[in-house]
Order: sequence, then C-alpha cells, then structure tokens
Amino acid sequence: MEKQNIEAEKLLEIKKLLANHKELLNIDPKKNELKQQVIQVKDNQELLMKVSAMIEVCVVALEGENSFTPLHKFNVDAKVSATIVLEFVLELLPYGQMQCLDHIEELIKSSNNF
Repeated sequence: MEKQNIEAEKLLEIKKLLANHKELLNIDPKKNELKQQVIQVKDNQELLMKVSAMIEVCVVALEGENSFTPLHKFNVDAKVSATIVLEFVLELLPYGQMQCLDHIEELIKSSNNF
C-alpha cells in the first residue's frame, strides 16, 4: 500500500512538471496524431523578418551570394539573415522540455524501478 502511495505521489509530481512547462510540444486538437509547438514573436513584423531571413539564407546557400538579383534590390545582407536564422533555430531548441524530462527521469530513478 505504501509503495502505491509513493507511486501515486510521483505520478502527480510528473503531471505538475508537465503542466508547468508550457513550451512542451502539445497535441494539435485538430489533428490528434500531430504535435505543435508555439513560436513566440513580438509582432507580425518579427515573424515576417524571421521567415524572410530563412528564405534569404536558403537562396544564398543554393545560388551564391551574387546570383539572386531580387535579394540585392532590397539590400539583403547574407550574414545578417544567417544570424537571424541561427537565433531563431536556437529559440526552437527544446531546453525546457529536456529539463522537464530530466526531472521526470530523476523521479523514476528514485522509485527503484528504473
């Protein structure tokens, strides 16, 4: 009976950890088999800047810095675009999710059933 109580407490602790980590992947309510991640941006302009930078970096990577004329019409700097993309990718890394999983793993290890 004591072991069941301890396991129930650990399960509650895991549920609390998951509830407190809003950055975790969530099940898409419209598509049960898919998960979604929320990307936080300050405004539409920031979202547009990040998506544009990803496109610019891809174009430069595929065609070379001087061959894609439309980018040069807008004075696009490949290094600035690459920096924006790298910063965006770093924001996508699931640090919070990994931290939560570490806590869950510690709870499981402490139950001597791991």
